[in-house]
Amino acid sequence: KYKGTEYIFAALADGRIVRIEGADEDDDDDMRWSTVIRTGEDHFLCGKGGPADTTDTERICGRPLGLALVKRSTVDPRATSKQQQDQDVLVALDTLGLFLITNIYHEESTAPTKRILA
Repeated sequence: KYKGTEYIFAALADGRIVRIEGADEDDDDDMRWSTVIRTGEDHFLCGKGGPADTTDTERICGRPLGLALVKRSTVDPRATSKQQQDQDVLVALDTLGLFLITNIYHEESTAPTKRILA
């Protein structure tokens, strides 16, 4: 829950990490989703190969295998200010590496960023 809104983050086989949000707890029909970031490149073939990845684009588009929502201070020694340390971030295990994804709620009109942790 962030600023009164509940979010679910999901990893898709085409390399995208999406944020699903419900505007009203009593109305499941009012849910919407948006792409947070892509773990790989934004290639025109990403998502075109279906579940079996028949276009063999995983090495280009990425494929998130797992996500963890954590406080930035638990995984990022570079977080120096109190505001940065308290920030929610995603740690994404992907076929391309382990990523730290910041600004996942698109605060202050700043786009999310990713950095390789390992």
